[in-house]
Amino acid sequence: MKAAFSLLVSYILMCVLGTAACAFVYGVCQGLNFFVAGGGISVFSRDLFVRGAFLAGPGVCIVAQIFMVLLVLRRQTDSRKINHLFSLIVYIVLALATWCVLFPKVFEIEKDFFRQDSAERSVPVSSGYFRESSGGVYYYSKILPDGSADGILIDTQGKYGNAGGIIPFASQNPALVSSFPYSDVLVKDAVQTPAMISVPLRAYSVLREQMTLSFLGGKMVWFSFATLGLALLSLYGLQFSSSWKMVGCVLVVLGAILILVANYLFYAEKIPESILLWQRHLPQIYSLPNSLIVYANLAVFVVLFLFGAVFGILRVRKMGREGDE
Repeated sequence: MKAAFSLLVSYILMCVLGTAACAFVYGVCQGLNFFVAGGGISVFSRDLFVRGAFLAGPGVCIVAQIFMVLLVLRRQTDSRKINHLFSLIVYIVLALATWCVLFPKVFEIEKDFFRQDSAERSVPVSSGYFRESSGGVYYYSKILPDGSADGILIDTQGKYGNAGGIIPFASQNPALVSSFPYSDVLVKDAVQTPAMISVPLRAYSVLREQMTLSFLGGKMVWFSFATLGLALLSLYGLQFSSSWKMVGCVLVVLGAILILVANYLFYAEKIPESILLWQRHLPQIYSLPNSLIVYANLAVFVVLFLFGAVFGILRVRKMGREGDE
């Protein structure tokens, strides 16, 4: 019972602290979008923090769900008979409450919050800096009150018929220097995100967007996406795959990665056409367009559930015999 309560507290702390940390990082990173060379930067913004909490919260809860399995594995010992019942009940209740209650509530509140916070922000660039663009190098000598700029363009590529020439301009829109999503191309060049971080973030953004769209699509559409939660829930059964904790941990992590990657590839429409053709031969579930990934997630859930049930019973019996001896 103590272990189950500890699991509950650990999950809540991971979700709360993890969401707060990710929201803070999101706020700082988004603050760079409105930072220009020579200007000031706001380290904390309440609106960006709340937005970051909404965006990162579901992902943090999913990761926390996986870590719960690893926590159970870490506390597992072979020297005595372990009753996993209370931990299993807490794990199932938390996972179902997260996917069936917490996530829908988050998306419902998020819909109203993002509608109220839809105004675009823009920050004029600063003068006195050289900024490289596809057409050459721009130097803004003066930023006018309407946001336009006076300055010169160094035609480094001969795009304007005079390679190396200097072309003065007046009242030009600084947006000609491509810096999206940042306000200043100098900031964009200085804060390029490493692929090790940007690739997982892009994958998460696809799944996060699909979560919102599924919720807005109605209960059955949300259920089709929530089968991802069932597949992740069944990872609990992998803890019985080996008496070595390290092997169990590796299998749980690999299983989680494979499940998430498979769902990402499907929703990002990167599944080969030859595999998608199978979807035509599957019985349709309330005419949902995602029946292939629904069946795949449910198949993973059933297989891992049966695997965990069989090997869990065998392990309990084995430890019981060892205790009798």
